[in-house]
Amino acid sequence: MIIAVLDIGSNTSKVLLVENDVSCAFRVVGEKSLPLRLADFTSGKNNFLPLESMGNVLNVIQDLIDFAFFYKPVKFSVVGTEALRKLSNSKDLCIAFKERFGLELKILSGTEEANGVVQGLLTDPNIASFTQFCAIDLGGGSLEVVKVVDHNCEKKISLPIGAVVLAKKYFNDLHDKPSLENIDRLAKDVHSELSRNCADILCSTINLVGTGGTVVYLRKIIGIENGDKFDGDCTIKLSDVQNIESRIISTTLKERIGLFPNLPKDRADIFPAAVLVILQIMNFAKVDKITHSFHNLRYGIARQVLGK
Repeated sequence: MIIAVLDIGSNTSKVLLVENDVSCAFRVVGEKSLPLRLADFTSGKNNFLPLESMGNVLNVIQDLIDFAFFYKPVKFSVVGTEALRKLSNSKDLCIAFKERFGLELKILSGTEEANGVVQGLLTDPNIASFTQFCAIDLGGGSLEVVKVVDHNCEKKISLPIGAVVLAKKYFNDLHDKPSLENIDRLAKDVHSELSRNCADILCSTINLVGTGGTVVYLRKIIGIENGDKFDGDCTIKLSDVQNIESRIISTTLKERIGLFPNLPKDRADIFPAAVLVILQIMNFAKVDKITHSFHNLRYGIARQVLGK
């Protein structure tokens, strides 16, 4: 039995296809992601998705649904996250979505999203040996922080400090090199947000686990520069993140794309803000490495649908 999970995120939208197997687990049979940047419509006062933009969003989602239907899924679960939580007319998008695709779009609460991340991470054999860990999932619109002990979620928090949101707030023109003043402001505000909400989670962790696009591309860039295969070591060292951060904040968007050719343009413009957040989290938690996991929210939703 194949099921599809479509995650309409704040920066990108992604679909995951998994197949149930006899070992009471599941295996990935296909996945695809496309840029969407819904968070662009949540940075102003109105938080409104214009009708024309809604049509563009549905067209992007159409490509993902067409890709998914090639695998003939028996079940199709569709979820939305922080950007849809913020949009004042997200219900209109849900109605248009149902009319066009015949599918229900469920907008997850911050707690539901964080819980889904935990459920996904618990399917990852690379962290199965961790009796305790703190996980972060940095998206375009929000940061999910969870504490897991003995495979049980003890605490989960969703913070509205996603990479797109912060980049739009602190960097005037995403094509330009960020100013040192704005970099400092962003770093201090992220540290303050973590201090107010996550001190009891992050400061007590031994194992920090990260998921989301920023961690994926950090691992890819660092792996290529170190001559390693992307499917090798899944840990990212603090010193390597510091090295990337020091180089990336001193570049314009055009220079950044040239410096890191594996970084797509829709990710490169917000990458300085995203890397700064990851670095602040690692420094706050006083850890020297972060373990990357591909088993994100979509894996968690798949696990829930399959009843695992």
